[in-house]
Amino acid sequence: MSEAKQKIEKDLRFRVSGLWLVAASILSTIILSSQATLAQQLNQQVFHSPEEATAALFAAAQQNDNRTLLEILGPAGKGLVSSGDPVEDRKNLEAFVAKYKQMHRVGKERDGAMILFGLPAAATDDAVRAAECALRLCGSVGRWLFSLRPAISSKLGFKVGAHFGVIVASRLGGGSYHHITATGDTVNVASRLMEVAASHGAELAASDELLRAAGPDCALLNSGRLTGPEEARIRGRSSSLMIWLWRSTSGDRQHQI
Repeated sequence: MSEAKQKIEKDLRFRVSGLWLVAASILSTIILSSQATLAQQLNQQVFHSPEEATAALFAAAQQNDNRTLLEILGPAGKGLVSSGDPVEDRKNLEAFVAKYKQMHRVGKERDGAMILFGLPAAATDDAVRAAECALRLCGSVGRWLFSLRPAISSKLGFKVGAHFGVIVASRLGGGSYHHITATGDTVNVASRLMEVAASHGAELAASDELLRAAGPDCALLNSGRLTGPEEARIRGRSSSLMIWLWRSTSGDRQHQI
């Protein structure tokens, strides 16, 4: 590896807690009628269905109507609508319209986030803080879903997977721009634990490693209903894993902060 590449990419190994949160969402860029208040704040159009939203998006693109496109996509769509080069923008819209006519469909996609504890340096309470974070995420997302109309909340959901172990953190970039990527078995397991939680009807699946590392201060021991340990197969992993399943109670949803 050249010296220049060594400066661009630097691998760091940490013992950290990997935490994933995933929530199902529909057309996260386009606002549906259940989010009318948010739309008013963003000066963004409201639609009653994903199909209505995509039809409006196609019509605006076909007419090269940037103003309507921005009203549909909101402030976050400014970079998609305009690159600063009108000729290039027109070509992009024409390409979009052509692809849309060839094939289009409305589908649900999962959205998620990975949260790491132990960067840039590991601490003795990383596992404790990861468990508490997972618990608070379950509480806050659960309360938000509970506040929605049943017709909306029934279409949404979330699962959390939490694990403790070694990751490979790579610093990528050059000049004034850098970002960190995390890879390794710990990251994969934390992500796959969401599937385990879903298959067992639980909000959270945590590895036995995480609970052992957190010890008696683990927040999962003092709230909700924790069951385990039990053996679980993890997709993409040859060996099984001992896991714990956490489920909230009505009291947890009301009192967690």
